Amino acid sequence: MPFCENCGQPVCETENFCKNCGAAQKQQFPIPPPPPPENPSQTQAPSQGFAEKILSFIIAQKERRFGNPEYYTGILTTERLIFVPMTKDNLKEVTAISRAQAKNNQTTEPTYPYQQNILAMGAAAVLAQNAGCITIQNNQINELKVTVVSSVGDGYSDFQEFELQLATFQGAYSFRMTKRNEYITRLKQAYPEKIKLPPNYT
Repeated sequence: MPFCENCGQPVCETENFCKNCGAAQKQQFPIPPPPPPENPSQTQAPSQGFAEKILSFIIAQKERRFGNPEYYTGILTTERLIFVPMTKDNLKEVTAISRAQAKNNQTTEPTYPYQQNILAMGAAAVLAQNAGCITIQNNQINELKVTVVSSVGDGYSDFQEFELQLATFQGAYSFRMTKRNEYITRLKQAYPEKIKLPPNYT
């Protein structure tokens, strides 16, 4: 509501004179209230629902020309595929748990404590704390081809492994994985349109 410029009393917008003091009035309009203070929560970064999420893990190895193979933990996320070099402690942990499962005839999927630590840290922190990671953005991957190959285990018996071949815009990568069906399941879930499976796998 406008107010009289002379006495300050409220006046009607359609009146030419103030009823209180009789002063002539100009067309007046109320001053709009100031905008409400900005809500900080509306200007913050996108919620965690849009943040990069770790989907699952695989354990892979990369053959070297000389010496033992290099082992990696493959972290499958909503944005990228990260191969993190495994430490000796990581390898000891995996070996001990796998042997215990085999001894007890356990068929459930093993849980490795170091992978739980990665989940708690997040992919970005893992990259910051580990040198030598191989990082491939999901949108740079053209194809993931999985085949079954033979490999010599202990020098006396042969066994089968998965070979994972990645065709990307950055180049080609090749890894070996233990022949575990859960690895196929995880890769299918992360890359349903890009993965090519070996025969008899659907």
